[in-house]
Amino acid sequence: MTAVSTIDTTGITLFGDLRKAITKRGLELVLVNPLAEVMEKLQKADESKAAAAAGEKPNVIDSSQSE
Repeated sequence: MTAVSTIDTTGITLFGDLRKAITKRGLELVLVNPLAEVMEKLQKADESKAAAAAGEKPNVIDSSQSE
């Protein structure tokens, strides 16, 4: 995956759906050599989904209201 330099919300959703489908079949999705930016975005998406499932609000910082 080193050729993939970034990922958007469509790609993140695709990976999430793909992982669900693969997991249901008893398999595991493995990403080989993803760039740090791509992995960070995928991990943040997982954390946000887990927080939403637990009824928590996602952490959002509004930089326009800085002191």
